[in-house]
Amino acid sequence: MSKTRVVSTLSAALFAAFLSSGAQAHMSLETANAESGSFYKAILKLPHGCDGAATVRVEATLPAGFISAKPMMKPGWKIETVKGDYDREYAFIHGMTKKDGVVKVIWSGGEVPDDFYDEFVVTGYLAKEMKPGPTYFPVKQTCTEGEIDWSEVPKDGEDAHSLERPRPS
Repeated sequence: MSKTRVVSTLSAALFAAFLSSGAQAHMSLETANAESGSFYKAILKLPHGCDGAATVRVEATLPAGFISAKPMMKPGWKIETVKGDYDREYAFIHGMTKKDGVVKVIWSGGEVPDDFYDEFVVTGYLAKEMKPGPTYFPVKQTCTEGEIDWSEVPKDGEDAHSLERPRPS
């Protein structure tokens, strides 16, 4: 195989990996798979602003079973956590249980121009009681003009990539 052919094949493979990695036009999670009964670092990938307007606020509602959450500090952004009761009491580590904690994280005060990419991070524990399957993180993205509500959930058999504003999962 010629050197040019190898480079072309490699370039095509890297481009395909880039597209399949979630670096597309949808808000996504960097790591798509995790096990219940373990800690998980949810890296929400913000791909763009709102029709050319810069993002100034990101609000993530944490899914049921994602407990003991802590957002990562983000220079230039204010972080607010909303605490409340979980949908049930969950087994935690070392025989402890958790029935309340952070249920929403809001980053505000910073600015991500439309032509830039950014990440927003929160870590937590995926309770042992969680069932296998998709876990959704609804996100509301507010821009200097407009907002995007990443809240669509695919129906059975529907591809999430076909939705206009799918929830990160």
